[in-house]
Amino acid sequence: MRIALAVALLVACGDDGHTTGDGGPGDGGMDDDAMIDADPNMRGTVTVRVVDKNGFPIGAMYVVFIDTDSTVTERMTDAAGLAVADVYPNASVTAIRNRGMSYAIATVQALNPGDVITLISASPTVSSSEDPFSQRVVPMPSADIAASPNGATKSGSIATFTTVGPHGLNGNDRVIVANVGVAGYNGVWTVASTPTPTTFTANLGSGSLANSGTVATGGATATKAVQFTINYPAFAADTYQVHTRCGSVDVGSVTSAVLDLPITCTGPMQEVEVRAQTSAGITFATKAQSNINVTHGGSVTLTGSWSGVATLAATFTNPTQQVSQITFARFSPHVRGLPFAETTQAAMATTLASLNVSLPSSAGNVTTLTCFNGSAPGCLSTASGATSQRITHHVGGSSSYSLDIGANLLPWVVAVYNAAATTLDITVMGSAPYDIFEANLRYVRGQSIYTWRVFGPIAGSVKFPTLPTTAPGDPTLLTSDIPSSFQAFVGESDAINGYRDAIKNPFESLGHCEASANPMLKSYVGTQNRISQWN
Repeated sequence: MRIALAVALLVACGDDGHTTGDGGPGDGGMDDDAMIDADPNMRGTVTVRVVDKNGFPIGAMYVVFIDTDSTVTERMTDAAGLAVADVYPNASVTAIRNRGMSYAIATVQALNPGDVITLISASPTVSSSEDPFSQRVVPMPSADIAASPNGATKSGSIATFTTVGPHGLNGNDRVIVANVGVAGYNGVWTVASTPTPTTFTANLGSGSLANSGTVATGGATATKAVQFTINYPAFAADTYQVHTRCGSVDVGSVTSAVLDLPITCTGPMQEVEVRAQTSAGITFATKAQSNINVTHGGSVTLTGSWSGVATLAATFTNPTQQVSQITFARFSPHVRGLPFAETTQAAMATTLASLNVSLPSSAGNVTTLTCFNGSAPGCLSTASGATSQRITHHVGGSSSYSLDIGANLLPWVVAVYNAAATTLDITVMGSAPYDIFEANLRYVRGQSIYTWRVFGPIAGSVKFPTLPTTAPGDPTLLTSDIPSSFQAFVGESDAINGYRDAIKNPFESLGHCEASANPMLKSYVGTQNRISQWN
């Protein structure tokens, strides 16, 4: 459902109830983990830890446990971000983050005594764009810059930045400043001084800038950077592009590229690829090297000859009626930023695709399966929402790739909001195992906006919990609430061992399943990651 309100979409990821997770019986489904593994007549301790994108604890956040006998236990997280309660198996826990008239809610179902769950959220002082409760995705770790007009000021050549929490910077560190309302503050700077744990200065050169900081359109951030130099021999190219685990950087015609990379995506065992390109951005030669340790002040010289692009032949077989279109993208050497090449074709019994790509020692193949409304007899997409699946394989530098679509599909999910029953009704087609289900709803009540995410082991219709009236915003759904958007997801990754493993950190688990190429989001491990969604 898409209703024209200026709010972000929600997401879900889940389990189908017929299987027990990606590792077989006992590995992730409610029937095994949530029921058999725990004595239904014995209470035990469940611990919830709430942290921000940097892993710092968030205290004073409302948490409520709802037990199978309807016992309600309200808590506030302590200074360590912890909330603890004793519950029976299959209880639920809900945490609420409120900021002004905005309420972001996360519920985890099918708890077992002994579970320790980490939920990633944000303090009330930080923009909602930094909060996975409302945005689903986990941002790269960084310091949040305070709101305008006090977050960024300039006197003469010196700018002073104020952060909401400790910035962790020292003098002479490199820092990437992004999303400040006045663009002149954004860029990569050298820290001149750190007067306090929440302020730092940098020389931005001459010229005046109006006071600024974080504005309503998004959270401004300061990210510590590593400066690393990559040298490579010249090629008859107009321009070069360097690809690392942090994404891609256009470096012009230089053959000694000095890069400022976010510290959170640097480190050892990286592969680096340099692409020689025409002025139109067409790559005609590449050079790659693996096992590089990217550290501050370090450098590497790529050796060996330049390689021309090669032909990658991909074969897709066994599509179902729910697939009418296949989009195949090749990323190298990491699934970050824009793909090396991409093609979209109509699905046939056997679909052949050919891409001109590089062949480094590691790469990523991403296949997106879609069906436009009415384009196939079994298509589940409608005018109110679309279904799709994405399969990400991290592979070696082979010049061939094959995918049995039917054997790799997750269940398809379709979501419809039932206002009369205040439920999100989920239809599931397929029985393949998976790790986690997540459904979410955004709705409006007066001037308040609510975003509610529910995690569970089984993909099915969601009845959002009835919470105490003392909960912030009293968010229990009313028939008069106006739905804005909703989504449903099921996800699977070979980096996750079923639902019990997934809910140790459900937002991280969603990241594994989705394997986003967005360099502004956290990157995740796993050689096969799959997501099925409705939105």
